Amino acid sequence: MVLLCAMVLAAGLRAQADSAQALLFSASYSLPMSASQVLERAREAWSQSFAREPGARLNPANDRPDQLEGSAHFNFRSTTLTGREETMGRVSYRVRISATNGGCEVTIGPFRHTGNRAALRGGTDLGLITAAGPPTHRPPGLSGRTTTTLLGEIRQLARQKGEGLLRNFGALLRSEP
Repeated sequence: MVLLCAMVLAAGLRAQADSAQALLFSASYSLPMSASQVLERAREAWSQSFAREPGARLNPANDRPDQLEGSAHFNFRSTTLTGREETMGRVSYRVRISATNGGCEVTIGPFRHTGNRAALRGGTDLGLITAAGPPTHRPPGLSGRTTTTLLGEIRQLARQKGEGLLRNFGALLRSEP
């Protein structure tokens, strides 16, 4: 009985730790090309997918020549909370593209919310967007319920953006030049 209770407790603690993980999306694509050809095709696909997002930048990764690192953001305004101008702002994210012989791996995330700095009371940041669970912290001036609602909206929008961008990028990556 003690062993069973310990296993249940350990599983519960692990689930809590997993819920604080950053929201990430990733995909792998098989391509009949060398790593340099995949990298070139990834740059082309970037220009027609991620590059259309605000603030998009793509650079070679510092640590590995077969990787590209990019960043972009999307603007956020709550549809359920009106009159909260300090919460509208942007959600920024990073993109890592790894090319190998015969394949490409793309990871989007972590996502970070930054509030509207021009608001009368300043911006309210939710910070790191987690994959599940409650917010990592409650910003001053927001109730727990409001923070949870905002986090849910941002997660939903990030999922739509992330999955859509991965679909478009993958289709462009596999298309004939």
